[in-house]
Amino acid sequence: MNDILNIPKFKNDISGTNFKDIYKDLLLENQVEDYNVNELKKAFSVALALINFGDNVCEKLGYRIILMYANKYKDYVPLYDYAISKNYVPICKLIERIMKDKIKDDNFNSLFLSAYLENFKDNELYLSQGQKEIINFTKKTADNYVVIAPTSYGKSEIMIRLIKNNLNKKVCILVPTKALIAQTKKRIINQLKDNRYHKIIVHPDMYDKEENFIAVLTQERLLRLLKKNPNLYLDTILVDEAHNLLESGERAQLLAYTLIISKKRNEEVDIKYFTPFLVNANNINIPYLNNSLESIKVHEAIKIERYYYIESNNKSTNISLYDQFFDEFYNVKTLKNIDDIGVVKLFEGNKNILYLNKTRSLEEVADNLSQSNKLIENDDEITDMSKSIEEFLHKDYKLIRCLKHGIVYHHGSVPDIVRLYIEDIFRNNKNIKYIVTSSTLLEGVNIPAEKLFMLQEKKGKSNLSASQFRNLVGRVGRFSEIFNEGKEDLKLLEPNIYIIKGHYMSERDNVKKFIKDCARETKKLKDEKKNILLKNEQEIQDMSDEELDQLENTIEVLENIEPNTIDGNNINYAVYDIGKKCFTNNINEINIIENEECLYKNLNKISLEEKISTCEELIKLIVQIFLDDNISYRKNQNNFIRLKNERAQKFYSMFLDWKCNGSSYKKMIANFIWYWKQLNDKTVFVGNKWGEIKRSESDFIPLYVDTNYKTDYDLVNLAIVRIKEESEFVDNIIIKFVEVINDLNFIENSFYERIKYGSNDPKVICLLKNGYSIELAKCILDKKLIKYVSINIEDNKIIIDPKIISEMEKLKVNRILIFEIKYQANI
Repeated sequence: MNDILNIPKFKNDISGTNFKDIYKDLLLENQVEDYNVNELKKAFSVALALINFGDNVCEKLGYRIILMYANKYKDYVPLYDYAISKNYVPICKLIERIMKDKIKDDNFNSLFLSAYLENFKDNELYLSQGQKEIINFTKKTADNYVVIAPTSYGKSEIMIRLIKNNLNKKVCILVPTKALIAQTKKRIINQLKDNRYHKIIVHPDMYDKEENFIAVLTQERLLRLLKKNPNLYLDTILVDEAHNLLESGERAQLLAYTLIISKKRNEEVDIKYFTPFLVNANNINIPYLNNSLESIKVHEAIKIERYYYIESNNKSTNISLYDQFFDEFYNVKTLKNIDDIGVVKLFEGNKNILYLNKTRSLEEVADNLSQSNKLIENDDEITDMSKSIEEFLHKDYKLIRCLKHGIVYHHGSVPDIVRLYIEDIFRNNKNIKYIVTSSTLLEGVNIPAEKLFMLQEKKGKSNLSASQFRNLVGRVGRFSEIFNEGKEDLKLLEPNIYIIKGHYMSERDNVKKFIKDCARETKKLKDEKKNILLKNEQEIQDMSDEELDQLENTIEVLENIEPNTIDGNNINYAVYDIGKKCFTNNINEINIIENEECLYKNLNKISLEEKISTCEELIKLIVQIFLDDNISYRKNQNNFIRLKNERAQKFYSMFLDWKCNGSSYKKMIANFIWYWKQLNDKTVFVGNKWGEIKRSESDFIPLYVDTNYKTDYDLVNLAIVRIKEESEFVDNIIIKFVEVINDLNFIENSFYERIKYGSNDPKVICLLKNGYSIELAKCILDKKLIKYVSINIEDNKIIIDPKIISEMEKLKVNRILIFEIKYQANI
């Protein structure tokens, strides 16, 4: 074989041989008599040919053959030899543990080999060649770069090392979610134990002109920090989950804005990007930065997934296995009288992820699964956890019933601290076997899992892209699980992925095509540059008039936020103070330039005898200025425009009152249920995630429920998710308009602090800025615990004495709050 093999050529070469039969039996794990030595030799000779003379896909197929053989026959010698040749050192060390007698002896070669493998040891962990190359690349490369590597390849550790090397600079880690702020901060604190007083900024209001700091922020928080401090510049930016730059929508544009502004303020700013998937590193290079990007991409194939396609209807369930190399489906078996949940139960592992797109479906699956699972008895930890969630939220929270049956669920409408608590429960309790989750799992959440069950194939309204699919699949079989000291087999190197077309998918969904598009090894992936700020000169020339208008508007917004950032002609700048404040506070619900005159006139009509100090007055002022009938709105702003409705105004005035008073989640649940029950019109808005009915013919989708048909149990669970969603609406939308009005000096300062933080106590505010919840802040400021808490209000620094934990336990403080303080203070 002198020519490079590829899959089409290989298919042709093996026609007429029995290789396909051997391969299929290995793939399907058929219980057949062992092949004779000559047949196995043929299979290995084919594998060696694929490895040595094939392209990357063929080499991966050759490795799969050896891996399947090893797992089927428990003969790891061929795999050990291959792993040595590829420097898959973690595999080598695991096989050495499994086959001590056969792999290692006292001869010179064994000693030499052991010494060689020690070269790949780093902090008690053995690295693969790819991991070692990434570390060497990042150590040698000073300029801007992109690291593209799957989960488990040590991107977080590289970021920590970069922070350690730049403690005398202004460093920012950009993360995509608020939940990841806490997770990243915890990791930094843990690694900087010798430098515990180094300031870590997690909120824009924490900055106080420091010469050096570590910031962990979302793009929204970083943009606010930059806008509030026109002279602030950053030295180093580490962009986590950098593939988010490719997306369309406001958040991707904000991410690009922060990088462009940072470059404008400091030409030498060092920007490094980290992502689990990207086809071409240059696709996230923002043209306006004028940067060249070096990159490294891992091509190692240490895990080879098994994709099972399961099609279930009322009569039968057909199970087939998709081979991503030959692009074929092989029938496995047909089952009778089994539904989606039954399939999950049939194939479950010790730790299982169930993925769904729709939040309501997700909770339904968790509930149904709990009904088919036995109640977990004699587990004091689960009993205590259930009691803690009950005390923190409500005894009727659906999650408690699920937890008692070994299931947790995880989605964006679960309260943040409870979501972190759930991850910890799933990670550490062996009796919790299932986590039912949405795409929140795609954003850097690291949990152990042996198997993945996909009951829906979408993210939002569209199918998961090939990259998103592979990112989700990559969450199964993390290296820390595969290679830990307790493992005695290599089955997790072939993680099982089950895509189930059943009750939760539409009959119209072409799931086989979806699997082929996402999993086929010969499929050429491509990055979709949906973010208009990533378009290069050629791509701009090919734009439609509508796209050019969009680009012009996007640049106009950026220029009004940070003038003289991008060279351009005919840029319109805000003239009035209110217009400038709108740009500063990221008001994108309206076209500011187009509506500025109207906003200015509305503002001049306002006559206040004294500054605003009530929520009712505040909501009324937002409506008077920003919801005038003469103002035009951008597309898809119906949620904001709802504030024109008098009932919505009363509701948000009331909701802001609860927030001002720092109401606990438990108190707000009771408030929500009271509010719904006292309404004359029992049709209440709940949004598209939970909507069941339409209120009028103008509604395109159901956005309402009729509470007449809801039990108290239903209302409790609806209240919990709506509190989270309404809080996000307030924090992400309403608060922007509050900031504009406050910048215009219309709000009484103490009231503004209560609106923003739920308190005007400086100590509480300091704790909240540092990421603590309002419940925990109030708890640790109690006279029995305050002696363990040191708060420097001026520097926004918190020091927690670890002795607080035993005292909180003695006082029987809720376990969720104890978990949170351990998490926040890294105790």
